[in-house]
Amino acid sequence: MRVVSFVPSWTETLIASEVDVIGRTRFCIHPESTIKSIPVLGGTKNINSLEQIVQLKPDLVLFDKEENNQEMYQMCLDRGLTCYATHVVDIKSCGEELINLGKILKNTTLTEWGNAYLTFKKISAEQFKKCVIEGEFAPEQKYSYVIWKKPFMRVSPNTFIGDMLKLFGITLEPSEKKYPEISEEVLKKTFCLFSSEPFPFAKYYSELITEGYKGVVVDGEKISWYGVRTLRFLQSLEPS
Repeated sequence: MRVVSFVPSWTETLIASEVDVIGRTRFCIHPESTIKSIPVLGGTKNINSLEQIVQLKPDLVLFDKEENNQEMYQMCLDRGLTCYATHVVDIKSCGEELINLGKILKNTTLTEWGNAYLTFKKISAEQFKKCVIEGEFAPEQKYSYVIWKKPFMRVSPNTFIGDMLKLFGITLEPSEKKYPEISEEVLKKTFCLFSSEPFPFAKYYSELITEGYKGVVVDGEKISWYGVRTLRFLQSLEPS
């Protein structure tokens, strides 16, 4: 089946499962060897040309309710395109959505990956060090997973990232919003897990430590790119 994907994590996953991805966003950067030959049709919040999508004649246009907006979905639906929007908020829903995609796309690999997601149990905090790009990880009481600077923004526990971290016994500071802004004063009272993306914290790590923040830089792709990437990472941590 021919699929247009507006979800970077799903784009990589579909290609890995040998689904024919015929359109993507500019943020779909994996797998590097394949992605360059696939047309860019927009971003995660916008569509460049609806006509271009229609002309590609996809069997499915794929969205996610957390990644994309309702307007994009409705635009495609109104043009008679078959659309599906996943809703990934934690590890369980990721597994369930993979199983759903396996049924829709008649792809047993996606189904197998979905079932694998539903088997993960708690992993030791020591294993979390394999996510660290820079700095020394030390267990703390208060954690902030930081995704942006100016203003600082962190992730709440009720997200896929938050659920991933729970596997390692890491509980984020609670918040009513999923991605709240946070003051410098409050952030300095927590142990920061500075994500390598979407903001390139690795470039500013030394500066942040000098300014009084404590924490490490972590590989954001291993924690937030649900689908095949986080699955392979988690499987690599399991005892053989």
